Parts: sequence; C-alpha cells; structure tokens
Amino acid sequence: MLTADMVRARRRGDTLTLTPLVPTGPKGELVRAELMQLAEDTLDALRAHVGHCRDDVDAALGGLVVRAALKKVAAGLAKLALDACEFSADAGDEARALRAEVFGAAAAARMAATSQRDFSVQDTVRAAAERVGCSVDDLMTRLYADLRGQHVLLRAPGFGAARLLSDYELGQAQAVLLRATSVRVVVSDTHAPTLRYLFQKLKFHGLLFEIAPLASAGAGSDGTAPAQPTRYAITLDGPLSLFQASTKYGLALALVLPALRACALFELEADVLWGPQRDSLRFTLRGGRDVSPDGARMDDDAEPPEVRAHRQEPAQRPEVEALVASFEKLDGPWRAAASGEILNVPGLGVCVPDVTFTHRESGQRVHLEVLGFWSRDAVFRRLALIEAGLDAPMILAVPARLRVSEAVLDDEQSGALYVFKSVLSRKAVLERLDALRTRT
Repeated sequence: MLTADMVRARRRGDTLTLTPLVPTGPKGELVRAELMQLAEDTLDALRAHVGHCRDDVDAALGGLVVRAALKKVAAGLAKLALDACEFSADAGDEARALRAEVFGAAAAARMAATSQRDFSVQDTVRAAAERVGCSVDDLMTRLYADLRGQHVLLRAPGFGAARLLSDYELGQAQAVLLRATSVRVVVSDTHAPTLRYLFQKLKFHGLLFEIAPLASAGAGSDGTAPAQPTRYAITLDGPLSLFQASTKYGLALALVLPALRACALFELEADVLWGPQRDSLRFTLRGGRDVSPDGARMDDDAEPPEVRAHRQEPAQRPEVEALVASFEKLDGPWRAAASGEILNVPGLGVCVPDVTFTHRESGQRVHLEVLGFWSRDAVFRRLALIEAGLDAPMILAVPARLRVSEAVLDDEQSGALYVFKSVLSRKAVLERLDALRTRT
C-alpha cells in the first residue's frame, strides 16, 4: 500500500482531490506512454535482479532515470512492485548462531596468535566454512541473512505495466482513506450480484457502516421499475474516528475500494485529516466501470471481473465460516447457509445478514448478523431495524467489548441478541434459534 508522501493530491480550499495520472489534452498520450515505460522499467529491474539481495534491488530501482515531475509516481510504482515480490524468509536464528560461532572462533584465534603465527581473517573464515560445510561466499551470505537488505529476491511480479499503473491509481485513494474520519458513498448498479459483492466485502472486513436505498431516477408514476441503476447510500466510519484498532480498520476500509470500483458508478466523499498539520479536508472521488478509463461498459446482466474473482475468495469471515461448518457437521433441525440477501426496512435502512438458518421441518427462516468494528450507538441503530420488523427473525451477534446487554431485546421481539467473546458458539446460536421459533 502507498504511503501519504507517494500520493499526488491537490488541495483547493478545504477540498482534496487526486491529480490524474494522465492529463487531458494533446499531452495525454505522451504522458501515458512515459508512465507505461516507467512502469515497465520498474518491473524489468526487478526481473533482472531475481537472485540478488534487497540492497541491490533497491539500488537498481533508485538508479532509474525519472524526471522530477514523476518522482512520486516512480516511488509509488517501486513500492507497489516490491510489495508484490517474494523475498527469502528471515533466517534470524540461524544467522545469529552462525555469527556467534564465527566471531567466537575469530576471537579465540586472535588471542592465540603469536609472532610466529599471525592472525588471519581469511584463514578463520575458511576454517569456519569447512566446519559448516559450505563455500566461503555462501558462508558470508548466510552470516547476515537476517538483515533486511540481505534478503534475496526469489520472485518478481508476474503482472505487466498497465496493471502496475492501475494499482498505483487505486493505491492513491486507499492511502487517503487511511486518514479518513468518515466516508459517504453513493453507488449505482443494475447488476444485483455486484451490489451484493460490495455489501459482502463490507461485512467480510468487519466495517462499521449503514446502508440506505435511494430513489432511482426514471421511476414512472405507475410504480414501474426505473431504467436507471439501483442506488444506495453507504455511510462508513473512518479509521481515525476510532479510539482503537485504527490501523487495522483503515486497512480494511482501503481493501473495500476495489469492490466500489466494480460498481457501475460510485461517488465518494470523505472527511480526512491530511498533511503534517492534519488539516480537516473533504476528499472527493468518482469512479466505477462506466467512468474508469480502462473499464469497458457492460451489459446489465454482465458480471464484472472483480465479482467473478470474488467467487474464488472467502465469502465470509473465518468465525462465520466456522459456525456454518459446525451446523453442517451437526446435521440437526436447522440448516445454515451463507446469506446473499439485502433486507430493506423503509425509513430505517438496509441490513445484510451473514447467515440464514432454515428449519428443516417447518421451513421457518432466521437471519444472523455478526458485527465487527461497531460502536454501541451503531448496535442500537441496528436493533431499531429488528424492532421495526424484518422478513424473518434476526439474531444479532455483538462482541462483548461493546458492553451491550442481551436483555436489551425482550422476549416479545422478533429477534435476539447474542453477546460473544471471540468464537461464535453453535450451542448458543441453537438456543436462540429454538427460542425464536417458539415465539412465531
């Protein structure tokens, strides 16, 4: 991920925007060609130094000729390309033990030196290499293998220059969002699986968010469906609004940005603390398939490549997957499955369950939602959704650190609160499933 000093951003008043990599106008194609060449040179330098130590790799990247206006871009491309490389693992214990042995032998040899037999570094190293069973060159490499600069490049990135430039554009926005206090996004798409993909990403990363449907333009007076994409407003807390886990949360927020770019259109506005003085600014970003320069327009029923790739990714957080798997092993009265539903409560917002349970005999359904980086206030807003009534009863799983009592929802409600510490208990969920079944 990029750092703030690698971001090309422009401030106008209290608004922060990213500077386009490729300017409009006649110079655009020339700049694009120059950027492609810079990205290709960066990747070529890495490919040429497979088998070399990191210090040599850094020197090669630093030796690339770049004009002053592109210094930030060059640093960012190098950072992202290095992040995609594979280096040898840290051999700390072995290297430290080897240094202790060699340096100890050298100290003993120096103390034993006489006027007839001088101390020789070469002889000491050669003798140590014979004891270890390797060459002198190999010994010298292994002596300092735990130092970062001596890690060996094993594999260079397998992608091309266009992908690296695209990653840089994405990385700039991610670096800004790491400094956000709040984020507001309006997304539009007629492809329902794309919207579910986005909402599942928000859930997977445990982000603190609220979703509300927006009226789509083009709806007729007869109530017919509009031709325009379905639109949702999403409000997220930023990492700098939290008192704890801000770095982890910020990374999670940044990782959701590719899912936003998979939508037909998104318009993002964030409150960020930017610069050395942490000035409060408004960051704006507009993107999506329909506006991305490299994103081809798609038919309504077409599936974005990011959504296709999502099928190969974990659909749920590990604790949710473990709970579903435990119900599959039990083969009891309740069947558990990952939920793909988007539940709308008019006037209150949208709920995206993690799991839907179905009673094998009666067919009754119960949803389960697991909250991640949520606040107490956000939990009570979610409870308001349950109290207003969903299409099926809901179990809300809340981390114990939020200090919310399970008694908040009484026995008359079509929902239950489950406070858990770290692991979702199948037994506890079963108790609430059976209790909800008897209420309805």
